[in-house]
Amino acid sequence: MNSFFGKLTSINLFMMFSVAMLLAIVFAVYRPEQKHNISLQIDVDEQDISSLNDAHHTKLSTTQFYESLNFPSGRELRHASGRPAGFNKNFFITARSEFEVSNEDTYDISVNSDDGYRLFIDDKMVGEFIKDRPANNDKFQLLLKKGKHTLTMDYFQGFGNAALQVKYKPSHTNSYNYFGINSPEIKFIPFS
Repeated sequence: MNSFFGKLTSINLFMMFSVAMLLAIVFAVYRPEQKHNISLQIDVDEQDISSLNDAHHTKLSTTQFYESLNFPSGRELRHASGRPAGFNKNFFITARSEFEVSNEDTYDISVNSDDGYRLFIDDKMVGEFIKDRPANNDKFQLLLKKGKHTLTMDYFQGFGNAALQVKYKPSHTNSYNYFGINSPEIKFIPFS
């Protein structure tokens, strides 16, 4: 009887080990596709830039898609996922996104930028800092009604470090999410 349970335990351990190995292989190979909720139009300028209002002298233009507006401070514009945007000085960006709000509420918006930006929700300016600066954080509050909304953000990077991070949260909560990351209150509409 003892050897029967010993064999049964060995078989169970072998089966559990086999299933664990199979799951490890599946997760190592399968990477869920990230949603591209943010579109970045990047225009590299031929001249030095010191303000969002500087004239554009575009020498290269590209469109890139990202999951979120989360580009922490660094020597070049690089998404938090590690993916570089490919540029480190003298460029303009126009970021775009569409999102759906489930319930009308007041939202806190946090913008960390190095250098300047101008943020619009539904074509209404929420906030701006148009000149060169080290990474700095600005906060705004706005009422978002239930339904579909758009985000447009103009940004420039002159020289030095670059950063662009935009977060949101309902005012009555403590936890921020990056623009592009879904929450119970806001769902972002991916670009196809």
